Formats: sequence, structure tokens, C-alpha cells
Amino acid sequence: MPAPAPDSSPLDLIEYELNGFHQSLAVYRQQVTSWYAQALDKASHATDLPSLLGMERVLRVGDSQVSVSMTDTDFASSVAVCPAGGELKIQSKFESVYDVPLGNLQVQVLGLDDGSSTFIQLDEQGKGSHHCAAGGRYQLRVQGGVSPAQVEALFASYDGLTVELEAWLRKEWSGFKPHWQASTASAIGSGILAGTWSAISEVWDSLSLVQDILKDP
Repeated sequence: MPAPAPDSSPLDLIEYELNGFHQSLAVYRQQVTSWYAQALDKASHATDLPSLLGMERVLRVGDSQVSVSMTDTDFASSVAVCPAGGELKIQSKFESVYDVPLGNLQVQVLGLDDGSSTFIQLDEQGKGSHHCAAGGRYQLRVQGGVSPAQVEALFASYDGLTVELEAWLRKEWSGFKPHWQASTASAIGSGILAGTWSAISEVWDSLSLVQDILKDP
């Protein structure tokens, strides 16, 4: 879809943004899931640009939680204290508005008081548990990266949200557009048009805001 000309009317600009809204994740999605994602991420840091892989993964152990870059493949959790029930619950997921699990992952549970070491396989939902000594201190170590399929699952979770947002935006615009068209002729030359367009711009800045949220969930 060709970009509108610099002298395009506000109506054309808004229609252009709406028509391209469903593609708001497409380019970013391709970059992250491509084989070149790692190289692109390094380049973005070198040039002081926003990271393409700025999303984070979360490891929750009991009441403690640690967030790391999606590209980290070897990291440790915060120290967690075993609860009175003697069971330490573990969860691995993406940091997102949706609960997108990072499952089928092996983690190492380290007993800081007794020197024990136990390997646990998290299930497909990224959940697992470890029987522990109440009051004991434990730490988890993770060795393993995020697979392309898991990244795809993260983006797929936003597909429905994108559709809902586009439908809402189109509904809002369909109600406002007739009023804009009817008032444009009389507004030109009176100074009203500039103020009206300024107000509309503030409302429709939500397009850019929503796209930014989708790009960095």
C-alpha cells in the first residue's frame, strides 16, 4: 500500500493508518523470528537503537521473580525461601499482558543451605514444583534459550487484540468522519480547521501508541 503524498488531506492520512493497522506487527514479527535476529539485536545495541529483542522472559520461584532478556540463555533466579508447606512452585513465561508460557524447559534447583542440586523439567505451561525444606533458601539456574515456536506463540497471542483494536478504531472513525466532511468547507478560511485537526490528531495519536505497545509488549 503506497504511502500518502505529503500534501494529502487529513482524511487520507487517517484512512492510510487504518488500512495498515492490521500490519502493525508484521515487520517486527518477521525480524524477531528470522535467523538474523541475533545479529540484528547486536547491531541495534552497537548503534544505540532500541533492541529488536527487547521483550523479556520471567522466571518466578515461590514469591520471588526475575526478568531477563529474551536472548539470555544462562541465568539464575533470585533467592527464594521454601514455604511452610514444603513445596516451591516454579513458573516460566514471557513478560506480557497475556500469560504466554515458556515451557518444556529444564531448570536446576540449587539448595543454598545444604548444597543440593536437582534438575526439574517444566511442563508445556512452563510450570513445575520442587519439594523443599521449609525455611530453606533455594535458587534456580536456567540454561536454555527461547525457541522460534515460542516467539511465534507470543506474537500469536496478540493477533486477537489487533483485530479488536482495529474494529474499535474503525467504529470511532466511522462516527466522526461524516462530521469532519460536513464541517471542512465552512472551516477553511475561518481558522477553525486548524484547531479541529489538532484535536483530532490528539485522539488519533492512539494509533501510534497502540502500535508502540504491540511492538514492545
